[in-house]
Amino acid sequence: MRLLEGSYVALLLLCLPGFSSTSECACGRNHFTCAVSAFGECTCIPAQWQCDGDNDCGDHSDEDGCMLPTCSPLDFHCDNGKCIRRSWVCDGDNDCEDDSDEQDCPPRECEEDEFSCQNGYCIRSLWHCDGDNDCGDNSDEQCDMRKCSEKEFGCSDGSCIAEHWFCDGDTDCKDGSDEESCPSDVPAPSCNSEEFQCAYGRCILDIYHCDGDDDCGDWSDESDCSSHQPCRSGEFMCNSGLCINSGWRCDGDADCDDQSDERNCTTSVCTAEQFRCGTGRCVRLSWRCDGEDDCSDNSDEMGCEKTGAPQCAQDQFLCSNGRCIGQRKLCNGINDCGDGSDENPHQNCRPRTGEENCNHNNGGCAQKCQTVRGLVQCTCQTGYKLMEDGRSCQDVNECAEEGYCSQGCSNTEGGFQCFCETGYQLRPDKRSCKALGPEPVLLFANRIDIRQVLPHRSEYTLLLNNLENAIALDFHHAHELVFWSDVTLDRIMSANLNGSNVQEVVSTGLESPGGLAIDWIHDKLFWTDSGTSRIEVSNLDGTHRRVILWNNLEKPRAIALNPMEGTIYWTDWGNTPRIEYASMDGSNRRVIADTHLFWPNGLTIDYAGRRMYWVDAKHHVIERADLDGSNRKAVINQGLPHPFAITVFEDSLYWTDWHTKSINSANKFTGKNQEVIRSKLHFPMDIHTLHPQRQPAGKNRCGTDNGGCSHLCLPSGDSFTCACLTGFRKTGSKTCALSLDKFLLFARRTDIRRVSFDTSDFSDFVIPLSNVRSAVALDWDSADDFMYWTDTNADSINRAKSDGSSQEIIIETSLESPAGLAIDWVTQKLYWTDAGTDRIEVSNTDGSLRSVLIWENLDRPRDIVVDPIGGYMYWSDWGEIAKLERAGMDGSDRKVLISMNLGWPNGLAVDKAGSQLLWADAHTERIEAADLMGRNRRILVSPVQHPYGLTLLGAHIYWTDWQMRKIQRADKDTGANVIVVRDNLPGLMDIQAVDRTHALDYNKCGDKNGGCSHLCLPNPVGYSCACPTGILLKHDGRTCDPSPDTYLLFSSRDSIRRISLDTDDHTDVYVPIKELNNVISLDFDSVEGKIYYTDVFLDVIRRVDLDGIAIETIIGEGLKTTDGLAVDWVARNLYWTDTGANTIEVSRLDGRYRKVLINNSLDEPRAIAVFPRKGYLFWTDWGHVAKIERSHLDGSDRKVIINTDLGWPNGLTLDYDARRIYWVDAHLDRIEHADLNGKSRQVLISQVPHPFALTQASHWIYWTDWQTKSIQRVDKYSGRSPETILGNMEGLMDIIIVSPSRQTGMRELNSCSAFCIAINHKLSSCLSPPCSCSDAEASRGLCTHNGAIPASAGDKLRVPHIIAGSLSLLCLLLLICALLIYRHRRAKLSDPALGTLTYSNPSYRTSTQEVKIEAVHRPGACHLQRHRKEAVPDNGFTKEKIRILEGFGLLSGDENEWDDLKQVKPSRASILRDHVCIKTDTVSLQASTASLDLTETQQLLQEEQSETGSVTLPPSPERRVSLPDTGWRGRHLPSTESEV
Repeated sequence: MRLLEGSYVALLLLCLPGFSSTSECACGRNHFTCAVSAFGECTCIPAQWQCDGDNDCGDHSDEDGCMLPTCSPLDFHCDNGKCIRRSWVCDGDNDCEDDSDEQDCPPRECEEDEFSCQNGYCIRSLWHCDGDNDCGDNSDEQCDMRKCSEKEFGCSDGSCIAEHWFCDGDTDCKDGSDEESCPSDVPAPSCNSEEFQCAYGRCILDIYHCDGDDDCGDWSDESDCSSHQPCRSGEFMCNSGLCINSGWRCDGDADCDDQSDERNCTTSVCTAEQFRCGTGRCVRLSWRCDGEDDCSDNSDEMGCEKTGAPQCAQDQFLCSNGRCIGQRKLCNGINDCGDGSDENPHQNCRPRTGEENCNHNNGGCAQKCQTVRGLVQCTCQTGYKLMEDGRSCQDVNECAEEGYCSQGCSNTEGGFQCFCETGYQLRPDKRSCKALGPEPVLLFANRIDIRQVLPHRSEYTLLLNNLENAIALDFHHAHELVFWSDVTLDRIMSANLNGSNVQEVVSTGLESPGGLAIDWIHDKLFWTDSGTSRIEVSNLDGTHRRVILWNNLEKPRAIALNPMEGTIYWTDWGNTPRIEYASMDGSNRRVIADTHLFWPNGLTIDYAGRRMYWVDAKHHVIERADLDGSNRKAVINQGLPHPFAITVFEDSLYWTDWHTKSINSANKFTGKNQEVIRSKLHFPMDIHTLHPQRQPAGKNRCGTDNGGCSHLCLPSGDSFTCACLTGFRKTGSKTCALSLDKFLLFARRTDIRRVSFDTSDFSDFVIPLSNVRSAVALDWDSADDFMYWTDTNADSINRAKSDGSSQEIIIETSLESPAGLAIDWVTQKLYWTDAGTDRIEVSNTDGSLRSVLIWENLDRPRDIVVDPIGGYMYWSDWGEIAKLERAGMDGSDRKVLISMNLGWPNGLAVDKAGSQLLWADAHTERIEAADLMGRNRRILVSPVQHPYGLTLLGAHIYWTDWQMRKIQRADKDTGANVIVVRDNLPGLMDIQAVDRTHALDYNKCGDKNGGCSHLCLPNPVGYSCACPTGILLKHDGRTCDPSPDTYLLFSSRDSIRRISLDTDDHTDVYVPIKELNNVISLDFDSVEGKIYYTDVFLDVIRRVDLDGIAIETIIGEGLKTTDGLAVDWVARNLYWTDTGANTIEVSRLDGRYRKVLINNSLDEPRAIAVFPRKGYLFWTDWGHVAKIERSHLDGSDRKVIINTDLGWPNGLTLDYDARRIYWVDAHLDRIEHADLNGKSRQVLISQVPHPFALTQASHWIYWTDWQTKSIQRVDKYSGRSPETILGNMEGLMDIIIVSPSRQTGMRELNSCSAFCIAINHKLSSCLSPPCSCSDAEASRGLCTHNGAIPASAGDKLRVPHIIAGSLSLLCLLLLICALLIYRHRRAKLSDPALGTLTYSNPSYRTSTQEVKIEAVHRPGACHLQRHRKEAVPDNGFTKEKIRILEGFGLLSGDENEWDDLKQVKPSRASILRDHVCIKTDTVSLQASTASLDLTETQQLLQEEQSETGSVTLPPSPERRVSLPDTGWRGRHLPSTESEV
């Protein structure tokens, strides 16, 4: 093809000395002013040079509009004066460069599959209305506007967006019409109690607040975080929490989001490679004196001298003085340069004869000749340039000019030929290439969603929403998948390209996955993680994961792949920013750019152009280079506030910008034609062009059989490499080992990792576990290949296989702070310490047969190690007096080894080969050793900053260091040769070394469990048998009973537990019952060994065996609030109180023959107890008039035995031997007792905070207490010898004693068909056989035949029954009316000037920690008051009213009654059925959103304090800080690690 003439680069120079750049140029009288450049610079030339056919201005502005009279008759004269061949006219090419050769041309006929442009071009029909200007005159895009669907909103500019984007606060329409005319009263989103609200209103989980990650997107979740982890060395931490390069501090450029890096700066500190502007800003030194104002105050261009020759246009001559003149003025006999360099003797100019003309030998010109002012001037045809001799012509290599062709270019003599890569087609301009296939789509992450936009039209759609923090993304076009990383959830996810089928791909071991790339040829997923400082690869589904790069990586960010070449590219913006590449197996690594880089964020590869492009957010530049790093050049270096990600398609670049929150585009060659594609986005992150040509076809080096590799097949150059999972060694050229031989296990709070010693890389691998909250201690069992760990957040002990499979919780009850863990790999036993309960326990490795070994004289035990061969266990105690102890593994022969000069003894290790005990002390900052008796103590390593875990492997010790965030190693005997195994690992906890090549040992317990029925535990002299917690070993020394002889059974809402009284440790043991929601009352049947309990959440009564199996619902209907429960073990009946229905009912133990026993004169009956030998039934009534009543077991002979001096009689129990009744009073704070008639009443103990239930055994009274959260006991005779049996127990409810001496006495019962009720020790009565339960009773719910309500009558209705039922109902109504009248009159007789306090029943629907005071005036209605003081004269009240909390009124006319109020706490309305109150010491007021502010409340209470007694305000909220060394709950001791 012919060369298009005149493709010039405009170089603008200041030609006249002293000429300054201005927006308006004024040259001298005899000069012509060239066109002003885009930078405001001017060029002046002599006036006679205008219209001389020579490009003197460099931009042809001196020749525009000129008519040269010397075109050859064979040439066409263009409108701009240019001469072209006539054969080029109307050929579809713009040869004149002003399109004048293509005007008034007859229309060209296009083919059937082509579209005819208005300018005569023919393009493919598929390109019509595709959003791309293919014709050049945009005639192919004159299309009708698409109509929006019903689920879309139509913008004013005609584009369509998702309907729910209308008035959502984000400008989604380009013209902003979606946010116009929006209602102004749209409430701001409110976050719940478990969420944190970002500055712009978004809600994130509260656990992400102050975690060091920018989860909000504006760093508002990381502001004011005292606990935020410091930045790395060489970094500066912004006030917002963002970490930046310390070299950017005070450099004049605001790199922090809050500009805190430029505050309190005296002078900007620029590096040696930077120039400091007058404004203080630092710019590249290379930008100094480059002709561009980079400083914005032109200070980088001041005082510059021209040190290099300026560049002139191709058809210009460069004079020695730097001036540019037209080639035609060379050797014309005139000193046009001014220094004579264009003439002799500087140029080899031939002598002029004066008779020169074009008619003689073509004027000596090689191609074209013309006479100007009597002088011959030679010119060249299009595609050639004039040589220095002014006569000869040389071919122009158009392919040397960048961007002349989009992709491929072939130079010819006098012309050139552009061509396109496979998958592209040459456009009608014969220079640019268009991708074949569908219309390109820009796919970008927007943090909270992933969206797609068409770059050439206003199409804007949502792909995925409701995301947390999507950063990086990529796609697999052939599989129609999109992948993205979420740095808040630390996950890599995938979904179909239509937004469906969202799945987790990688969910473990990620910290900050900022880069993501898909190998679409070999189906591999690559990602960078700046948190773990490594690059990893896996299959597309996340399997076969491997770390391929880890050394010398700081903060890898962007990543791009070239699968056709088998290479990977990435950026690193750490302390030494660089761009690198390597083969896709991690080999052949090479740095390709490491200068003039600060913050290289985005990276993309132009596969057709074989170039890479990247953005630098610090330098505000977009650069490009060849794929080997050569030919580096800045494409755009102005107008880029904060570019983040970049992609390329055809001839355009597209990038996202954080500051402008926009997507922009520009020409990839020149950086010109910049355009904003989308603006006002939420927070644009990564961006890709979704098109098949962005993932071109290539050779699959691994073939269809994965290259024969057992695991991973990774491309490497022209071949491939078989690779194993991280840490696994190769067993052949293509096979991998299935397990590890030697490795380290270590806990990092929220994950557990391993470091393999089978390979040389020492890279850590995150074991894929779920729901790891705070892993602290861990160990390994080589016998069954399980790892075990404790979680101090979930208070559990867990185990899983090394690959994360078979994960399970083995112990999750009665743990408070499991700090240490050790496996006896010989006998398969699990040992652990608990710093919360101060116990050392043991169990089987599956958690069964749990037993307490040591519980006395322990104060926060920490680490524990065992020696199964020697029979010893060793542990460290971290309490007030730190010590190291030893005992037999059965708890025998306990001995303190070391108790001097210890601070915080953390990790322990036993070196059997060296007969030494090693420990790490975080307070003394030492690792020490002694022999196994605690003697010959010596220091191995010192100082160590903060050691925690310690382990042994071979000849080395390994330890974790909190402060250094490292795993280190040293010689175990000398402590020498300290090296770092892994670093940059915050939150390091325990560590264990595993050597699976070591043979398993043997002890006597390994042979048939030593003959023990339950536990066989080694000791130094042999072994001993042991029983589970609370069970005594039989006299044979080998066997155990199935359960304790005497024990306490108690409920705590969601659990039922027991405490053995046969042993002294008083350890609570769970009864393994499923589906417990809100257990209130319970009892036990010693005959069948079953537990009976009520669940008021499900409104059922159930029974279950002691082992937790065979659960039966015996009463499942017709219950409201079952507060009390009692088993008659003699008559086999079950009694219960229903506070909601105000009834006492009875049934058989299996729930049959249910009958209402008492339903009158009851007002909230609570506790109930039976005395079968006496035939008595006792219960407490907690209503308006509190009382304790008694009747026979059939409900007869009912009488009130106590009704004075009672408040809230909660629990009730009987002493069958002493014939006395005991009860607790939660209002009077005491425990009392009396005889069975209510006489001889005595106070056993007073000042009990809030007792709830009680029971009696031997000479003790046991009770549960809500406020102290404990089970306590005192002597039943004297009330002395108080003792806490169990503490720190939430939700304690009922408690009973199970003992062989408790339920005694059997009776020969009469042959009753339904109920047999014992009236006394001699008499019994039958109640309501099935045939005698009347229809009237059944219809009123007083009895049922089968335990279900309503009952189905088996007989026909009879008239007498109907009459009797009607009369009974009438009597009941009259009784209710009389009661209402009585109460009403009683209220009227009360003095209206005096207020009363009415206490409502503590509800079992809410937690014991969420009780309220409801204080109301007569007649008992709660008044909802405003939160300001107001005098209320009505009802005789003169006291000011205060509304407290959620609509509960506090109202009193007597200031003395304030002393009865103690505490007000919020409740959960979702589970609260009854208003709740208790008597405590102070009133705590809490303001809601509509209440008084804290200052007003304090002022109000101060005014009342002299009258109302003790009133306290809640303290200002403070951030809870856990002990840094423990990370779990525990008592705060002085001079601990957390205070240092």
